Amino acid sequence: MNSQRVFGVRLYTRSRNKYVILIPRIGRRIQFLNSTYITRFFALFRMTRNKTASNYFLFFFSLIGYLLICYTTLRINFTQVITLFSGLFLIYYFLIKRLQSDREINVGIGVGMVFRLSLLFCIPELSDDVYRFFWDGMIYDSGTNPYLSTPTEIISQLKTENYQLTTIYNHLNSKEYYSIYPPICQYLYWICFKLSNNTILGFSISLRFIFILFDLLNLVLIKSLLKRFNLPAKNILLYWINPLIIVELIGNLHFEIIMIGFILVSIWFLAKTNWIISAITLGLAVSTKLLPLIFLPFLFKRLEFKKWIIYCLLTGLVFAGFFIPFYDIALIQNFLSSIDLYFQKFEFNASIYYIIRWIGFKTVGYNIIQQTGMGLAIITFLLIIYLAIKDKSKDLSGLPFLILTSLTIYFLLSTTVHPWYICTLVALGIFTNLKYPILWSFLILLSYYTYSSQPYSENFVLVSVEYVLLFGYFGYEAYFYKKYHSYL
Repeated sequence: MNSQRVFGVRLYTRSRNKYVILIPRIGRRIQFLNSTYITRFFALFRMTRNKTASNYFLFFFSLIGYLLICYTTLRINFTQVITLFSGLFLIYYFLIKRLQSDREINVGIGVGMVFRLSLLFCIPELSDDVYRFFWDGMIYDSGTNPYLSTPTEIISQLKTENYQLTTIYNHLNSKEYYSIYPPICQYLYWICFKLSNNTILGFSISLRFIFILFDLLNLVLIKSLLKRFNLPAKNILLYWINPLIIVELIGNLHFEIIMIGFILVSIWFLAKTNWIISAITLGLAVSTKLLPLIFLPFLFKRLEFKKWIIYCLLTGLVFAGFFIPFYDIALIQNFLSSIDLYFQKFEFNASIYYIIRWIGFKTVGYNIIQQTGMGLAIITFLLIIYLAIKDKSKDLSGLPFLILTSLTIYFLLSTTVHPWYICTLVALGIFTNLKYPILWSFLILLSYYTYSSQPYSENFVLVSVEYVLLFGYFGYEAYFYKKYHSYL
């Protein structure tokens, strides 16, 4: 009988052309009759007992996984989505455990870059947001302000049929809403539309190329900040080869990748005591996504009062300055109405909000999102202020922890939590000893079940599984992580 070990664990034996899979600790054996495919699979593993060779074996299967999920997988096929993602995360787990030396880390970085470049020519299939990006760039190129007219209003005002507008319009998921994307996004939409030759593929390639360049900046900044905060260099791989980061930010083209970059630049300049440039770059982050505004309270004790006021003003001026080309009397009203809709109408993969909504149905008989959504936003703001008041440290190394905690509170109290939202937690979590963002980056993929039916319908069993496991692990880490104790 021939016994084999994989990753140091005795997984199977071969006897008389039969494979016996050994389940550690349980001791049960599942016997498979001789199969050409099984034979070839384990033969391939036998050739990879050398650590370096087996790493490249894992890299190869990861690459195949990324190609399959981004080029051939529709989000309505939940089984395929979750199977491929599960395989990618399993390999990710093994790679994080195995890539330890400086040489191995550099190889991992290089392979992560290969994963990104392999997705250069795909059109996002797991998200339809790219069509709204294309739409905003297209109408801005035609001289129309994307903040002043909804797609439905533009289509209804057409005097003659426009095939391209109509085709893109049919793919939009927010036809009735004004654009909610801040100005830096709009500029990039316009630039990529100009480079796209009026095609979604050309637009996707242009935007993805910009995103890959930005992610290289993120790579450099993360490595620099890890060194600055005396953290292990291998932490970079937690971000760089995380499947959620690669698929959602590079594959599905979500702008968190730009926001993360500007946040990291802002922290980097703060570390260099150049708070003016830090304020400007935070303004760029807010001009990409509004979320970084909630970080400002944590800078109060790290800057003198006068510097903090100037810091906030500079951030606000940069944000307002990018809106100047779009300025119109109706802009502020329309933009704020879109934000209001986010808190009072949109619902997806929520946690605490869904419990409150269920209580509302039981007590008053209808959805209380209009009251609850804004109420939870106010509670989030108050909790962030509480964290800022309780924070006693002026050390910059504690800033990522505070930002991570504030974002976690925001998402746990939010009415809408899409998978790509968690990418920011993954990026910030590598500067702490907390691993729950990594767990959440996998668990949140269960939310893709929603898209497997028409009309979209959430599976609340899967939502419960996601958050029960998340809260359980979060509670475990919070109990043992000393920094949390000072805020209780």
